[in-house]
Amino acid sequence: MANSRVPGPIGLMGPPAAIDDGTRARAPSPRPGPIGMPASSPLPAPVTTELSWAQIKADMEAHEALILHLYLDSEDKVTVGVGNMLPTLAAARALAFVLRSDGVSAATPAQIKADWDSVNAEAGKNRRAASFARLTSLDLPEAVCWSLLKKRIDGEFLPGLKKLFSGWNTFPTPAKRALLDMAYNLGLRGLGKFRTLIGHVEKSDWGKAADACERKGIPDERNAWTKVRFRAAMPADGAR
Repeated sequence: MANSRVPGPIGLMGPPAAIDDGTRARAPSPRPGPIGMPASSPLPAPVTTELSWAQIKADMEAHEALILHLYLDSEDKVTVGVGNMLPTLAAARALAFVLRSDGVSAATPAQIKADWDSVNAEAGKNRRAASFARLTSLDLPEAVCWSLLKKRIDGEFLPGLKKLFSGWNTFPTPAKRALLDMAYNLGLRGLGKFRTLIGHVEKSDWGKAADACERKGIPDERNAWTKVRFRAAMPADGAR
């Protein structure tokens, strides 16, 4: 029997119908997307949760002054480096202070005590940190200051934040930056008093967290920076 032909224009016969014997190439079928999503919908970008020391250091440089000599903070506590409070003379003597005059000679215990006493004598005068330079003769090398900060961040603040927030490890990096800044500025105990903020953070409601994070006694720019970090933690489409 003759092959069937596909009808062509009136009066003409079309070419023989092609028979698929399994060897013809087929256009690939579209890959299915997640359930409830069209195949063409892009997957959401992965959430970045890493908080590196380089990022922490950059944030601290932006918000905390690096003071190499002893000074009194706003509560008249002896402090050095990046806001590192020294509770006792022994704590100061445990650090590798050097003579400012040459930048290398190790300070003696007596010289550290002399700076300690000079600084403490200014309690109640509300001096700026930099003004204590003329009252002291010793400095703590910059590398030592940053190493001291890193030790406190790793051993005190990050463990404290993990204890305060059960979901810390899954928080987006911008939210972690905001919370660490608040913890270092306020202390972990001070941050713990922001109960409304903590409630929003535990629900990963970063928009409401931004509205509840304002601190008193710091520059407006730092408060604004913190709010931006929380809002940056929100999903791109604004959904929680």
